[in-house]
Amino acid sequence: QSKGDGGNDIDIKFKNFNIGKFTTIFTSEPSKLSGNIDGDVEIKDLFHEMYYLVNLRVEDMVYDSSSVGVLTVEASDNPRTNILSTSVKLNGPQNDVIGQGTYNTQSQELDFDYDVKSLQMGLLDPFFSEIFYDSEGVLSGAGEVKGTIDQPNLTGKAKLKDIATTIVVNNVRYSVKEHEISFDNDSFKIGNLEIKDKDDNMSI
Repeated sequence: QSKGDGGNDIDIKFKNFNIGKFTTIFTSEPSKLSGNIDGDVEIKDLFHEMYYLVNLRVEDMVYDSSSVGVLTVEASDNPRTNILSTSVKLNGPQNDVIGQGTYNTQSQELDFDYDVKSLQMGLLDPFFSEIFYDSEGVLSGAGEVKGTIDQPNLTGKAKLKDIATTIVVNNVRYSVKEHEISFDNDSFKIGNLEIKDKDDNMSI
């Protein structure tokens, strides 16, 4: 839909659009994610200083018959400051995630932080299907991404709780009861990670 002076603005509206169609584009597996996207993407001043506004909401997301929650995505681009601002929130029975930050389209500088109070491990399966699958358990943690697109600076922590997943390369299922991992650009500190296979054999 075009509107505004001389058709300078474009408004793309979503109503009951199946999110599974998006995830199928980025993964090789059929999507187990369902839910309907509502909202709009507005492209402003198309032929001059173009910028856009995004306001999308996915109600009642379900992954493999398990309720995920409500996902909201907001983004805005200011051509005068070259700043792209984003905000992503996921809230549901087992999921509580907030991510927000900015990106300078001219200098390529990043300033993004995230707070994961709870995230179902199984939601990562479609994006890492060549590494692991059939995951269970909960992830949490927090961190930030700064620097630039070419040289990002990552710092953060991830907590694993009651994790179980099957590794593709050997088709063996492993589990982790509880553990914390910290990471930055130079190191990935796993510590004494206790992993059990399906026969309760432990490795550290």
